Amino acid sequence: MDVEERLPCRSRADFAAERILGHLKDLRKEIPGVRRNEDIEPLHRMRVASRRVRSALALLGDAAAVPASAGREVRTITRRLGAARDRDVQIQWLVSFREGDAAKGDHQGVDRLLLRLRQERGRLQPKLERLLLRLEEGDGIARLEEHLHRQRLAASLGEEEPGWVAETRRRAYQDLGILAERLLSYEPYLSRPEAAEQHHAMRIRAKALRYGLELFSPLYDDELDPLADRIRKLQSALGEVHDGDVWVERVDRFLEEERRRALDYLGHARSLSRLVPGARAVREDRARAREEAHRKARELWERFAQEDLWGQIRTTLGKDVVPSAS
Repeated sequence: MDVEERLPCRSRADFAAERILGHLKDLRKEIPGVRRNEDIEPLHRMRVASRRVRSALALLGDAAAVPASAGREVRTITRRLGAARDRDVQIQWLVSFREGDAAKGDHQGVDRLLLRLRQERGRLQPKLERLLLRLEEGDGIARLEEHLHRQRLAASLGEEEPGWVAETRRRAYQDLGILAERLLSYEPYLSRPEAAEQHHAMRIRAKALRYGLELFSPLYDDELDPLADRIRKLQSALGEVHDGDVWVERVDRFLEEERRRALDYLGHARSLSRLVPGARAVREDRARAREEAHRKARELWERFAQEDLWGQIRTTLGKDVVPSAS
């Protein structure tokens, strides 16, 4: 059975609508769990789904004639979810650190930092609930879903578009090739441990390529999935690098904010000395983790070169697109 017969799509627009709608469905099903706020995983899954929607819109939005405003709407959702998700992860890690690696003398500083993070997370929940209410009551996302359903209905009533798989593959070869080149352009920064901004940008490029490979994988008999998984590992390592950078900055800001609070309420900052050991312990632990993650990212990149991962990606994407050299 060839791809056209296996896929439940009849045109490039139909394929685009089907893929985007699937991620929107994944986003919506997490709304009850995010509202209950009893577990951090629904928020994580919803954020990932929103990112996948953004990726699908960037790569297939034109095929489904999606208006540009839809991308802006999804970007807002991702940003709101991201702020809450970041606090959830930080709180979860800090609780684990206190129960495990933190010395008893570090507890006051760790507890105060944990308190501040929980306060920040609490202030974000009402904003999340307003976002969820808009999603349920109907907004730009609902209009996007209606548009995509109409695209699928129109495709089901018409003739199958000849050669739509080949055309979609051709565009995937071009678009994902560009994403791969953008990622490769950050290679020089991997040898510079201090290049935090570039490492973060590199992670974003890796994520874009990974999501793109996964998006088009059904057109390639899922042969892109193991390649995407290799990129996922790099994305994860670079994410840990960025997390370390964020923690170091967060601890420094925490100490400065606590110093100002002490001056405002007490007229002196002598009480800060009780918080410093714990804050420094967190900072040092996360800095070490950041160093290890950077080493892991460099090793993965070297392995990719040895395995010719980039050549594998180009070859797989180029099937039935690039003429054979033989």
